[in-house]
Amino acid sequence: VLIAAIVTPTSDPVNLALVAVPMYLLYELGLLLSLIAPRRKTIVAGS
Repeated sequence: VLIAAIVTPTSDPVNLALVAVPMYLLYELGLLLSLIAPRRKTIVAGS
């Protein structure tokens, strides 16, 4: 919400919500994708 308040030129709640809600949804999508994505195995050389 803080970034949405800085990015939007006006301070009315409608414009803040129009910016903050998609940002929040993208954040949650990133968290979900990080749980779903397979982890890469690291190979330790020389062991």
